[in-house]
Amino acid sequence: MNSCYIGNIWQQPGGSQAVYVNASGKLGAQVSSQRFKDEIKLMEEDSEVIYRLKAVSFRYKPEIEPTRSLGFGLIPEDVEKINPHLVAYDKEGKPYTVRYDQVNAMLLNEFLKEHRKNEEQEKTFECRPRSTWLGANHATSPGPCSSLAGQAVALAKAAHPSLITSGKSTRWRDQSRQAVAKRNSRVDGST
Repeated sequence: MNSCYIGNIWQQPGGSQAVYVNASGKLGAQVSSQRFKDEIKLMEEDSEVIYRLKAVSFRYKPEIEPTRSLGFGLIPEDVEKINPHLVAYDKEGKPYTVRYDQVNAMLLNEFLKEHRKNEEQEKTFECRPRSTWLGANHATSPGPCSSLAGQAVALAKAAHPSLITSGKSTRWRDQSRQAVAKRNSRVDGST
């Protein structure tokens, strides 16, 4: 196996630019500018493959990493079965490493999709004034609920309108008592 070693480079401070090696052995920085790319399109659902990836913990063999510190990541042979574009191959065409920079871009895309979904839900979510869920004895709040608890209560009330409060007792409690009384009257034979 041919190897290349550069002395006095380990644990030396450097710049913020990572260095990469292409399949031809050319050393350089990864470029990201649009002028170096073509066929640019939005990722859309392509990033959903990350949900099928299986993260693992591992230790490199001593000939690779003598300290054998615990590592975390993906196994390229497993990733290849899900999406071969996320794998870099050796000269023999065997999976060599995972293209983590591509996985990170997919993670970002999935995060942004969820963020947009949450923003849409917030726009459609209507939080009622406090008076509708705390009862008439409590002060009202003029705007939407600001607390997470208030939002949770408002969501529950939207799903179950019978939870709306009325003074110190609630309608659902009254309905429960009526249902128990009705059931008991049937069991007793009285009406």
